[in-house]
Amino acid sequence: MSLLEHKKPAAAQLGLSLKIVDVKDVMFSEDLTKILAQVVKARKDNCSRSRVRGDAAEITKRRREGF
Repeated sequence: MSLLEHKKPAAAQLGLSLKIVDVKDVMFSEDLTKILAQVVKARKDNCSRSRVRGDAAEITKRRREGF
């Protein structure tokens, strides 16, 4: 059930008719905020490690080719 469908009956009780519902300024709990920050950090660290591995592989390849 969408948010619009969920809230239409409550709005109708007030004599209102909902056509669209937007969500703004979502607040997360402190625990969820910490978890999300850890996920973002892990993704950034993983990207950094991938770049380092790629750079190391390129250096190794060039050394083997005599550059």
